[in-house]
Amino acid sequence: MITSDISDGQENVPISAVNEVDDEEPSSFTYRVERTPVEGVNMVINEPTMACCSCTDGCRNRIQCACKFFSLEEKMF
Repeated sequence: MITSDISDGQENVPISAVNEVDDEEPSSFTYRVERTPVEGVNMVINEPTMACCSCTDGCRNRIQCACKFFSLEEKMF
């Protein structure tokens, strides 16, 4: 494992990073909790498939969380 939390505590649940190819760490970057517009990047907003999170428990309840419902993790299981 490269790091146990790339968000450095900014998210309720740690986001780990793994490099199974070699031990090289990623170049320096700034983790942002909010989506941030960057010139030259087309951000998709207001699409019918986007879900708005209304969780009050930090997205921990898998049954009620729209974020987890639409994630790849939930569709796989």
